[in-house]
Amino acid sequence: MTNEELIAKYNKPVPRYTSYPPANSFVEMGEEEYLAAVDQSNNAAVDNISFYIHVPFCQHLCHYCGCNSVAMARNEVVEAYFDALHREINLLLPHLDKGRKISQIHYGGGSPTSIPLHHIRRLNEHLLGSFGTIENPEIAIECHPAYLNDEHWEQLIGCGFTRYSLGIQDFDENVLRTVNRRPSLLPVEHIVERLRQSGAKVNLDFIYGLPGQTVQSFARTIARAIGMRPNRLVTFSYAHVPYIYGRQRILEKAGLPPEAEKMRMFEQAAEQLARAGYCHIGMDHFVEPNDDLQQALERKQLHRNFRAIAHGASRHRCMPWAYRASVS
Repeated sequence: MTNEELIAKYNKPVPRYTSYPPANSFVEMGEEEYLAAVDQSNNAAVDNISFYIHVPFCQHLCHYCGCNSVAMARNEVVEAYFDALHREINLLLPHLDKGRKISQIHYGGGSPTSIPLHHIRRLNEHLLGSFGTIENPEIAIECHPAYLNDEHWEQLIGCGFTRYSLGIQDFDENVLRTVNRRPSLLPVEHIVERLRQSGAKVNLDFIYGLPGQTVQSFARTIARAIGMRPNRLVTFSYAHVPYIYGRQRILEKAGLPPEAEKMRMFEQAAEQLARAGYCHIGMDHFVEPNDDLQQALERKQLHRNFRAIAHGASRHRCMPWAYRASVS
């Protein structure tokens, strides 16, 4: 079967596999059902616990974005959101076995680093003060480096993070300008070096299939990324769904690359990363050979059906806390 036939066969809309649980698994759940599920998790064979905190706020919205995100709100709205998160945590804590240990805390968004960072520190302290941890837990956060100076990075380091995912998307500033994304405030090499000095691991995230990208330009972006030797590197395929996110129509006017060229961008990136010694895991994630995900695969402890691999999705049961009520 040719590549074109394979693409035609599998080019079907499906839920984002980086969501956990995926959208097609969402069901209405009443209080009793929810608490029963929590109680069941207390008695599971694998009883470690991980927490996902969703921060929907962004300084501004990129045209390509398909995340659950909103443009930066007033200070009092952000305060109300985080107060609600703490209340929700306190409501659930009595139902969780205190003997369980945290294996992971992950902040996603939106842009978790778009808010005053004392909110992040307070949430980490709340969770880590409520449970013990496994040895070397993963405390991770997704970062938009466009708005973070040296002082901000020091604040994040002070929050105790062990992994950072930097949303680069592309090093070509013309591409970033077209999709309404700001480039990193500081040289990415400088950021990666400082985070490594703190003992943390670093992921770099990219998107291919955006207007202005070519096979050659994206290859240059990946080459620069390889030069920094991130622990994990992600090449997300741009999902064009303007019938869901109307602002994506702006990218149609800018001109999206043909599907064949988009596929070649990924193939070229995969070839570059393989030559650099990275292991290909999942659909579009690449890790160093000594990465814990790769080692788990080799021990046959983890299947290739991942959920949020690049951001270290836990192999344990997850308590996804996010305040979904409308605040304005």
